[in-house]
Amino acid sequence: MSLTKQLVNLKGDLKNLNNTIEELIITLEQGQSPQNEEPDFELPAKPKIKLEDVRKELAKKASEGHSDEIRKLLKTYGAEKLSDVDPKDYEDLFLEAQGVGQ
Repeated sequence: MSLTKQLVNLKGDLKNLNNTIEELIITLEQGQSPQNEEPDFELPAKPKIKLEDVRKELAKKASEGHSDEIRKLLKTYGAEKLSDVDPKDYEDLFLEAQGVGQ
């Protein structure tokens, strides 16, 4: 997912959050208890970043001439190569890789 698309999604999520907060404030000002109400929204499921996603992004950045920066980035995760990176760090690595060269 591109950074632009993530920002657009974040903008929409923040608008929804703002609307919910405004509704909560109105409810509290009216002296009603919102505790018994079920939320009428669900947070969108966060897409899980897979090894293949990270590999593709790193390869893209390397082909754009940022190989040295990619190596340094991997080292910040204590890895010499992608297979050495802890899977819990894939999302952070992916997001940082998207910023390489910008």
